[in-house]
Amino acid sequence: MRLAAGQTWSGPAFLAVICVFLAAPFLLLHDIPLFDLPVHIARQHILYDPSIAVAREHYEVLWRVLPNLALDLFVGVFHHVMPIDWAVRLFLAVTAIQLFLGAVALNRALFGRTASFGWYAALFVFSGPFLIGLINLCFGVGLCLWTFALSLTLRRFWVRFAVCGLLATLVLLSHLYAFALYGLLLGSHAAGQVLARERSPTAAAAALAHLAIPIAFYFAFVPRGFNDFLPIYW
Repeated sequence: MRLAAGQTWSGPAFLAVICVFLAAPFLLLHDIPLFDLPVHIARQHILYDPSIAVAREHYEVLWRVLPNLALDLFVGVFHHVMPIDWAVRLFLAVTAIQLFLGAVALNRALFGRTASFGWYAALFVFSGPFLIGLINLCFGVGLCLWTFALSLTLRRFWVRFAVCGLLATLVLLSHLYAFALYGLLLGSHAAGQVLARERSPTAAAAALAHLAIPIAFYFAFVPRGFNDFLPIYW
């Protein structure tokens, strides 16, 4: 197939087609074979489904700020406008698309707006963690890629500090390991620039400054006892 003049394989139309294919399984298939997904679906019904109020006899809802809340917060918002099961499906579709477009955004932030290698990330969206059902982690990783790409493009210190600090806090709320990955990406990139003498240590430290917001949020609001994180560590 020939492309029109000025059109590339990484253009919006091609990216949209890939996004449709990535989202389609979650919207069309009756059963979604992710190993941990039934547990996540059951939890959403216990939390939000008034038709199974009998479950309150066996479960007590105790909300805490734990870094593993992506699905619960997402469904908590969207179950008001759609059935719970469809809210879960929408979350899965958004996660898949976000992983792909996050990689595309990061590729272009690093190598320019015409960079097109990032769209090959579509081949790796349905990875081991996703198929196991670690959907909060996968959502957090996708958001991590977006936030890291944005941190590379925002030049004004206070804009980057506020915007990326807020988004990094959302990464932390999505999943603890996704936030650890974000810190690793940000730190290794800054260290690489200092070693290559592309940036001064002071400028590199400024690029990392917005991490103070999610770190302060963590120490202020997140319980840190071992029993609080046992499901995550397990």
